[in-house]
Amino acid sequence: ILTYWLITYLFDYLIYAISTILFIGVELIVGVRVFTDTSALITFLLFFLWGFSQISFSYFIATFINQTRTATVFGYLLIIISVISAEILSAVVYQQDRPGPIMWIYPLYTFYRAIYLIFSQCYGQLGSDVVLSTWGCPKSLAPSSELFIAI
Repeated sequence: ILTYWLITYLFDYLIYAISTILFIGVELIVGVRVFTDTSALITFLLFFLWGFSQISFSYFIATFINQTRTATVFGYLLIIISVISAEILSAVVYQQDRPGPIMWIYPLYTFYRAIYLIFSQCYGQLGSDVVLSTWGCPKSLAPSSELFIAI
């Protein structure tokens, strides 16, 4: 049984890694600033660790859902609701403050929060008085930074 789960997990991660490498490669070729200016280590850690979290979370959710149609609808609804709520929480509620520890338990929220933090550092926060040219994409991770905690 352990061999089955290990091989299944590695296969799922391989599929994830290939699609992620293709995605990041296209973004680098096109020259998207978030990927070209952000530290490669930060990008690698974010997506590398997110893959483990995403696959583990999907296995956890799969234990509760047996039908394919239900799983598909639930998956789409979960992602749509998570993206919208994470954006609202990041942009409105937690724009200046760190979220509480309970928010870091939900894997989708932590990934969206990390992406939000990277984008806000690269492009500046909308509605802010800070001049965008003073902002820069993250080049390093300080252990006390919220981005470090999110990753």
